[in-house]
Amino acid sequence: MEVQCVSPCEVPQYAIKANRAIALLIITCKLTIFSAFMVLAISTKAVVNNLLLITDDVAKQLGKIPKAYQVLLVGLSLQKIFILVLGFYGFARLKRYFLASYAFYLILMIFWFIFFSITVTVEDSHDKDLTSLFKDFKSSERAKAAVYLYQEKYRCCGSEYHTSNDSEEERLSCCNEQNQSCSTKKPTILSKFKLEGVLQSRVNVAIGTIALTVIELLLVVAMLYYLKCET
Repeated sequence: MEVQCVSPCEVPQYAIKANRAIALLIITCKLTIFSAFMVLAISTKAVVNNLLLITDDVAKQLGKIPKAYQVLLVGLSLQKIFILVLGFYGFARLKRYFLASYAFYLILMIFWFIFFSITVTVEDSHDKDLTSLFKDFKSSERAKAAVYLYQEKYRCCGSEYHTSNDSEEERLSCCNEQNQSCSTKKPTILSKFKLEGVLQSRVNVAIGTIALTVIELLLVVAMLYYLKCET
């Protein structure tokens, strides 16, 4: 009795068609989203202000910075659209080199979003060091001297994790001349956003994007495997 072996390269056509259709649908949706985002970024300031986490009044004080950021967003959107077009063409015409380039881009995106998620969720090392200094403030002359130097240099008082009623720690020399009450809660911008929950929505979006990008990468790898078997 002759046994027929099935080659691993013999992929069912319905699987290839499903892979292709899902990938094209995802890329089409992303193209639509980024095109709309680019149009909004050009036509309104609200998109830039929301991404910078600033109000219209703050945007006016920053001068040309929001405008430069707007130009950067448009440039990045155009780059993203160009890469998506490459991926769309690769799936539509089954071109290996286009798909390989798109896969490389997806890998870079996964690493970037992972880096972003870690950066905004881990404790700020700046405030971690300050917490340690304030903890040892009364027991260590070295820590006390470091706190004084820090406050006088940066004209700030403490960190977000430090609260104290000890007036010795609240030296007017480190406070703003227009504000004689020296607050012991002076967080960094990043940690302030963490406390207010501003960045959590961005992290959720990043995690969702990572999941979608991994699925997309698997579709590309599967298609590349099929095309390699066909040659």
